Amino acid sequence: MTPEEAQKEFLEYDWSKSTLWQQYYNNLYPTPSASQLTTFKRKWFKKNVNPNLELQLKEHNYNKYQEESKFSSFNSQAKSNESKLLLSTGYKQWMTLSLSISLLLSSIIPILNFLPIIRGSKFTYFLVRISSLFYILGLGLHLYDISIKPIKLLSIDFWQKILVEESFHSLISVVAYFGLIYSFPMILFIPAITSLFIVSKYQPVVNNIQIINIFDLANKNKNKLYQRKAFFEVFVVGIYIFFAVLTRRISIVYISIYWSLIRLKYPIDPFVQYAFRVANSQINGFMKSHSNYIPGFIPRSYNWISNFLQRQVSPQN
Repeated sequence: MTPEEAQKEFLEYDWSKSTLWQQYYNNLYPTPSASQLTTFKRKWFKKNVNPNLELQLKEHNYNKYQEESKFSSFNSQAKSNESKLLLSTGYKQWMTLSLSISLLLSSIIPILNFLPIIRGSKFTYFLVRISSLFYILGLGLHLYDISIKPIKLLSIDFWQKILVEESFHSLISVVAYFGLIYSFPMILFIPAITSLFIVSKYQPVVNNIQIINIFDLANKNKNKLYQRKAFFEVFVVGIYIFFAVLTRRISIVYISIYWSLIRLKYPIDPFVQYAFRVANSQINGFMKSHSNYIPGFIPRSYNWISNFLQRQVSPQN
């Protein structure tokens, strides 16, 4: 491979999907500035991907490289010979920005709901809607980014990949529960956890050590956070919908929506499966330890309902 081909491979390399690069970057101290980042990237790429890459660009290629390799800023004007590169990086910037704004708003909205003056106000309503729309935009762009290009909506391979993506499930949760978020904004916890890990993976150069530490802490506790999200999605949202329907605050249609989402996730999401197993174990343990005080028809009814639900969410259905 010639140096020119290695240079092209370097420009087209997807840094956001390289775990080794992310680990290398996170261990750099002090964190390199934006102007230094290209040098570190070239050294890492030459060592780990393609040894034919030149560390120092030749003079006649320097100006061309500067135009092709820099990230497109939000106010930059694309040139015709850069359109492909700007397309590949620009939407990632919008994705990261959208999810970052949503994460910030999601952390503020629950606090506002505890303030009597602001709770239920038009301002809170506005923030909830803005946060939801940014989640939809950001998660949609992420699904576009991970899809095989060109996208074929009628392709079985396309949907086989998309249907198992956590970002897809979070996206349809926001869309499906859009009418509930204003009365129960904690639903934003579902896309927030997914978006947190997307932003940490796609993050641009971050010189703030506190933000880097937050991402590192989240990645170290990734399974725990996903498990808490599953418990919240299965039980907290389910209980809220059940009682909200009983009190006629929301339409009974949301029970069908909730159950459809659970049936979609259960066969492919081990965290949702574990949430059901833990709940079943806790309920059975409680009834056994208090069997002298619980009428016999209650355990029998619970077992029948549990078996029925298990059949409903099993993959063969």
